[in-house]
Amino acid sequence: MNIKQHQFLNTLWSRTSHFSTEKEMISGNIQVNDLLSSIFYLGPCYHYIIDFHTHRITNVSSGAGNILGMTPQSIKDIIDRIHPDDLDFATQAEDAVINHLRYNLGASNALKYKMSFCMRIKTANGAYKLFLHQAIILSTDKNGHFAKVLNIHTDISHLSTTNSLKAYLSGIYGINEYIEIDVFPNAVNVSNTPLFSKREAEIIHLLAKGMKNKEIADQLFISLNTVKNHRKNILQKSGMKNCSELIARCFIEGLV
Repeated sequence: MNIKQHQFLNTLWSRTSHFSTEKEMISGNIQVNDLLSSIFYLGPCYHYIIDFHTHRITNVSSGAGNILGMTPQSIKDIIDRIHPDDLDFATQAEDAVINHLRYNLGASNALKYKMSFCMRIKTANGAYKLFLHQAIILSTDKNGHFAKVLNIHTDISHLSTTNSLKAYLSGIYGINEYIEIDVFPNAVNVSNTPLFSKREAEIIHLLAKGMKNKEIADQLFISLNTVKNHRKNILQKSGMKNCSELIARCFIEGLV
């Protein structure tokens, strides 16, 4: 671990002490597999859970070994794989989304949002690739302090090689809200009116699953022409040329 990585680790545990639980928490009835099945993966990925009380990682998926060339045993092993030049951004991105979540949206809403941003991670062959980091809080204590957090890392180097230097908060469990944060200099753009309507968001999710227009129409009990009109409006709103570009952008920015 180099100096930057050591500083990052110290900073991580120092700042998390302000919002992490001080006692062991049991995950209870959290259905991690159900949660994972509702998330899209447009590339190779792995996941793990951080316990903020014990500072340990658990539930590391089998994909980690194939992607990283090793199975991480601790958060230190994860940090060792992050590109040193991305550590400062990762620190500030997490600070920005967590502060906005706790102090603007409220700790009671912590479990209702997914946090995401991009960073480069060293893969099994020694090359750094751009990954999408997604984090979902699984449990909190009675004071709203974080206990366990699910982290998902997806290789998106086939979709983009440029980090937007932005972080995102997006509603889950049916909450249609999207927040974009410019990490430098922490300007927050809150969209009280989401870019896409609830119906459009549903169609984007089904498109991301590879469904055709007729399948979407049958799934949503609407006409084929209605689906086509929605797709046209979605592309116009997003400024994308085709559905492939649309889905890639929505995935990277946490919209799906």
